[in-house]
Amino acid sequence: MIGSSADYRRSHYRRMRAGNWSSKSSILFQKINNVRNENVPRYRPDTGYTKSSFSEGGGNCVEVKFANECVLIRDSKYSGPADEQPTLPIPAASWPLFLGVVLSGESGTLDSGVSIVVHQDRSATVTTANVTLDYTPDEWDAFTKGVADGQFAHP
Repeated sequence: MIGSSADYRRSHYRRMRAGNWSSKSSILFQKINNVRNENVPRYRPDTGYTKSSFSEGGGNCVEVKFANECVLIRDSKYSGPADEQPTLPIPAASWPLFLGVVLSGESGTLDSGVSIVVHQDRSATVTTANVTLDYTPDEWDAFTKGVADGQFAHP
């Protein structure tokens, strides 16, 4: 019989601190650590929109939703009626080009008429003929990091 459960826990703790883990425990620990450290975009099941895992806990984010033939983006700062929230559609075929412009850190216009203007303060404005979305430097930076991390690749 092994002594008390407290003795067993102390013994187990000493082995862990010493790095004397069984291969099974080591593999499990690595998997848990990898999952914990992954940058997973934050999906909002209530809306179907996703934001970058680099967005802080606040509500100021670029939100993305993959629809059939287009990708919808909007600004989570909007506080008006939900059915009137400005949403900018980007054709699915133009999405990789859009992401390329985002990653470049420069301003650019897509063939589909979507324009991205990156301002000196690193804030950004995304526009089409009917919709304008303005993002703060922190919002745009978090979105750009999410793009670089592959979080917004079209499924």
